Order: sequence, then structure tokens, then C-alpha cells
Amino acid sequence: MKSRSFVLHPVVVAAFVFAALTVASFPLGIPVSRITQIAIFTLYGMGVALLVSYTGLVPFGASVFFGCAGYVVALGMHYAGGNGITGLLMAIAASAVIGFGIGALILRRSGIYFSLLTLACSQIAYEIAFNWTEVTGGENGLQNVPRPLFASPLPYHFFVLFVVLAGMLFLWRLVHAPFGRSLQAIRDNEQRAESLG
Repeated sequence: MKSRSFVLHPVVVAAFVFAALTVASFPLGIPVSRITQIAIFTLYGMGVALLVSYTGLVPFGASVFFGCAGYVVALGMHYAGGNGITGLLMAIAASAVIGFGIGALILRRSGIYFSLLTLACSQIAYEIAFNWTEVTGGENGLQNVPRPLFASPLPYHFFVLFVVLAGMLFLWRLVHAPFGRSLQAIRDNEQRAESLG
């Protein structure tokens, strides 16, 4: 029974799906970078699903963290000579700092006000990225970002799959830990959860 539950674990299922997509991409002529993008957006979607399903907060601006972390990594690789590992650490640090700043402003609201404030933050970030051409590249984005550790798409693909699966495992453990249960309690009845401490 334990082996069956291990095989049906969501992270194991995701690993099988990503492995199957990777293997199928070669005979089908699909670039492996497309599967890499699917994996990245899967983790992004899981982060949004965590907010919606476990906290009851509907963010329209989750892309702020995604986009800003991407720009931090690209600028760090361009000008600071970073590699994939330092880029990942820079992305985590940038998302944490931006999340703390935005969270301090909008987490005092809930419902439609929370959603609209996240949408406003997303629109502000979009306007900055679109108009600050010297730094962000404007509508063309940043081109030819170097990847010194991952010169070809396949090693980069496996690195991304490892990071995505590790992130999925972290999110799964988070929502099944007491912290995740606390998030559900706050979603269901914030006053009762507050009175329980």
C-alpha cells in the first residue's frame, strides 16, 4: 500500500509527466525549451493555486513576482556575471523583498479590495517594465542572456525540472504542515482562527 501511495504522490506523478514530455519531445520535434517553459509555468500556477485555494485570496497580480524575479536574474547574468545557481538565489531574494514590500501594503485588505490592489501592482510593474527601455529592453525584453553553466538547452531543462519538482515538494509539504492548516482556518473563519491564537 505504501508503494502505491508513493507512486500516486503528486510530485511523483508530475515527475513522470515531465519525463514523458521530455522523451516525447524528441520524436515529435518539439523543442525541449517548450517543455522547460511548461514546467516553469506549472510551478507559477501552483503558487497562485496556493493563494486561491488555501487562503481564499484571489491575486490578479502574481505575475509581478514572476516578472521581477526574471528581470533580476537576467540583469544579474548580464552585468554581475552570475550563473544558474546564483541566478536562482537572486530570484528568490528579489521575490522575497518585493513580496514583503507589496504584502505590507495590501495584506491588510481582503476580498475584492485585495484582488484589485494586486491588479494595480501588476499594472504598475508592467508600465515600468514596458517604458524603462534602457534597463528592461521595453517590449523586446532582454535578449541573449548568458547561461554559463547551461550552454545547451538540455542541461538547463534538467536543472529547471529539478528546481520545479523541489518547489512542488516544498509547496506540498507546506500545505500539509500545521502552517497550511492554519491558512485553511483563516480562509474559513478568520475571527475564529484569531481567537484560537
